[in-house]
Order: sequence, then structure tokens, then C-alpha cells
Amino acid sequence: MSQRKFFETNYEMAELKERLSRKTSKEEKLLRLLDYLKEYTDENHKASLPMIEEYFTKHYWPGYFGDKNTRKNLIKEMVRVLNSNEKGELLPEQEWRVVYDDFVRDYVTEPEVQHAEHHICNIYYRHPFDKSELLKIMMSISQNESLSSDDKSMLKERLKRELGSREFFDAPKTPSERTKEETRKRRVNGQLIQAAARKQRSFDDEDW
Repeated sequence: MSQRKFFETNYEMAELKERLSRKTSKEEKLLRLLDYLKEYTDENHKASLPMIEEYFTKHYWPGYFGDKNTRKNLIKEMVRVLNSNEKGELLPEQEWRVVYDDFVRDYVTEPEVQHAEHHICNIYYRHPFDKSELLKIMMSISQNESLSSDDKSMLKERLKRELGSREFFDAPKTPSERTKEETRKRRVNGQLIQAAARKQRSFDDEDW
């Protein structure tokens, strides 16, 4: 590719990304950001601005939220709205849905101090159930004999989407779930070995 063609192609891509960014409404961007926080973050798995930017660059395009200041202001606005009541008054800290370090600093630990800088660091979505509560729900579903396997799977998928982050559900399984998973893997591996053995025997018979 010639140097001129290279720059023309990159200019066209930059122009396309800018047009797409303008067409994507602020509300849509905020909803996608909230979906990201719900799916990938919790109290033990927090995100930073670079992590968020990397995700949206990979799944959408570079500069999805605009420049650094625009991105920061969007997040600040979203967090303030989510953590306020219908009158715009800030809810008690235990009722906040999205939390990050400087938000806590500005409204809880140092509300009387006027800080020159505000950073989006260690941001996460506070799910309505904590880890121990979710484990109890998951175990109750697994042990419920009145539910079919399909119903159990469906309910667990809904739990993943609505009540906890993907990071939580990738955590180690309960002992009974680990045993079932290991049994399934051994069965699958055994089937693969048997299939390979049958295939090898057919090759041997052909050679004979």
C-alpha cells in the first residue's frame, strides 16, 4: 500500500468513527457503560478508565466515549444519577449502585474539601446481593429436585445477568458442582479416548 493510500484509508476510518460516535446518543453510551459495569465488575473486581476504554475500543471503536474529559464527565453524571433519588438528592451510601474512590471521597470521607482533580478509579457496580447470598441462591437452585435441568440452567443464567457479575460466576464452584463437572469431563474424555481407539483399530485393519 502506498503512503498516500495509507493516509487516505486512515483518514476515512477516523472520519467514519467520528460520525458513528456522533450518531450514538449519550443515553445509549451510558446504558452500554452500565451494562459493562454490571457484567464485569463487583466489589472484588473493580475497573479503571483505561480498562473501560480498552473494552469499548475492542468491542466498538477507539474513542467511543469521546476524549478523556468527555468520558470522565459522562461517568460522573451517570454515577450521580444512579446514586440519587427521584428528587435528585443523594441516597445513603449503602444504597449506592455504582461506586468509585473519588466519589466516596467527595461525598463521604472529605465532603468539605474542594479537590482540584477528580479521577475515575476503582469503579464497580454494587449488586443487590452479596457473594454469600448469591451462593445460597445458587445452591438452593442446584439442590431443588422439583426443577428440571433446563429450568435450573435458565434460572442460573438469569442470576448471572441480573444479580451478579461475570467475574463472580467464574469463581470456584461448590463441591457438588465441582464433582459433577469433573464427572462430566471424565465421561467426555473417556468417549474421546474410545473414539480415538476405534479409529486407530480401523486404520490397523486397513493396513492389515
